[in-house]
Order: sequence, then C-alpha cells, then structure tokens
Amino acid sequence: MNAPSRRVAPRLAALAFLAFAACSGGAEAGYAPLPSEGSPVPGPSILQFTSSVDASHSHRVTLSASELASPPVGGIARQTTRTFGHFHRVSLTEVELRAIHSGRTVVKETTSSDGHSHRFTFRIR
Repeated sequence: MNAPSRRVAPRLAALAFLAFAACSGGAEAGYAPLPSEGSPVPGPSILQFTSSVDASHSHRVTLSASELASPPVGGIARQTTRTFGHFHRVSLTEVELRAIHSGRTVVKETTSSDGHSHRFTFRIR
C-alpha cells in the first residue's frame, strides 16, 4: 500500500463511523447499524442518514464513503427507504458531496410523495 492510500483508508473508515444526521427536533442521530425497512445492514464504508420527521415518520438514505471522497461529476440521486408504503428521492451535486466530505453541513429537501416531503441534514464529523 502506498503512502497516500495509507492516509486515505483510515479517514474513510473514520467517516463511516462518525456520520450524523439531524432530525426535525434538531437532535442528532448517529450512524445506525440496524437496518431500516427495505435496506441492508450498512457496512463500515456506508453512511446512513435519517430525515426529518414529517407526517409522523422519517426515512433513511445511504451514501458511501467513496462517493464523498471522490464524488461523481454529475452528483447522485438516491431513493429513500420505503416507509408507510412510499419513498422519496434526494439529490446531491458533486459540490455538495465535496462539502459534506470536508465537514460542512448540507441540507436537502426530498421530492414530495403522499403529500409531504422530508429534509435531510448531511453532516459528518
């Protein structure tokens, strides 16, 4: 393993364990090792974020540490977990992914479904 790879691997591992997302009440929810409805158990290179609570529920979405470290030029669009029979979509640009990776907070609104939307606060420490 060359020197740059040795420096990047621990940082990516640290990102995986230190992901946080804000809930509607402003409290932070940490990395969730339990699966949400319809999603696999996240591994150490997967970051899971929880949305705001709207219409009495929330959703989750995952990002990989590699997507933050080397964001796709076109950004990404993700489908949230299915809750109460519906899901939403949330998109992040390349610039937003880089901002999250650098420790800045990015707040994104989901698409509307079942007459409501949710807010994700993407932040890692």
